[in-house]
Amino acid sequence: MTACMENRKETVRSKLLTSRRPTTIATWNVRTMYAGGKAAVIAEEMKRYGISLLGLGETRWLQSGQVKLASGETILYSGHPEDSAPHTEGVAFMLSKEAQRALISWEPINSRIITAKFQTTHKKINLQVIQCYAPTNDTDDETKDQFYNQLYTILQDRKGKDIIILMGDMNAKIGGNNNGFEPFDIYRLMRQANSNEWSGYQPHSNVLWIHYLSDKLCSMKFRRSAGMRKIKAALTRFHNGVLQYTFATDLLNNCPMFQS
Repeated sequence: MTACMENRKETVRSKLLTSRRPTTIATWNVRTMYAGGKAAVIAEEMKRYGISLLGLGETRWLQSGQVKLASGETILYSGHPEDSAPHTEGVAFMLSKEAQRALISWEPINSRIITAKFQTTHKKINLQVIQCYAPTNDTDDETKDQFYNQLYTILQDRKGKDIIILMGDMNAKIGGNNNGFEPFDIYRLMRQANSNEWSGYQPHSNVLWIHYLSDKLCSMKFRRSAGMRKIKAALTRFHNGVLQYTFATDLLNNCPMFQS
């Protein structure tokens, strides 16, 4: 089954996100779903942990489409488009019945990215979830550039106050080598967004970049709720205290916010 853009505007929807109860959204690199009974096992685990929406990585399914399981869950999947392609990569969402009713639309981007949009209790705010399976560092540069450019385009296309959740297996690597991650380098993005006034800050040694970023966050408009007010108050205290430290290492080692 193939699909480009699936919409369900005709369905009477429930709300996936509500302030009345918690909603559990998770991601899992399943290694493969290209094996008999694997989807059913994943669905059982999803129910056991009370997960409403589960993002799946490395499913190894080909093409794109949706499958309804006997247990009631729905799988939206995206893989290599060719029938003859190897069973590698692949991403998917497994939706509970609640998530299915809240689903507005979904889009299979490629074998590494799939997106889905859900209705929340706020009429003007939707939830967009992006599930990724990023290339590893030893992947060729063309593949890495294509992945991050596509992901950057999706993130830039955010509508109004929509909530975005980016999740999945980003194949992160510990260390200072950022090869392949250039499009998402915070130094590069903030420099472009602020007419090069960011260029004098050195993220690895200087706390000014943290102060600059926290200032940007403090100036954002937060949704009104007791929880968000507490978050903004804590962020403001952090912002006001950052300049007490000279180096980023001093901040991490001595700031009370980073102490367990």
